[in-house]
Amino acid sequence: AGRRGEHVQRALAAMQQRVPGKIIEVRGLGLMLGIELAVDGKAVWEELLRRGYICNLSHGVTLRLLPALNIDKADLDSFMQTLEDILSGLTA
Repeated sequence: AGRRGEHVQRALAAMQQRVPGKIIEVRGLGLMLGIELAVDGKAVWEELLRRGYICNLSHGVTLRLLPALNIDKADLDSFMQTLEDILSGLTA
């Protein structure tokens, strides 16, 4: 879980650079992660649900992730690609 969490945090930090103005902060421990958005979190959350990803939205701006500890790296990568696609399509 620790290694997967580090992988996700590094990937999200890189994503933060590729989609400037969309992600304020990524925080967490292991696979317990929070992605604070600078855009309408509800719209992002609803689109993630529509595409088959279940996560929580806190305070309208923070996506909270708590996947199973044995989640495949490929599933995490797919989620992050989907999130980047959604964020890239939004206007800041």
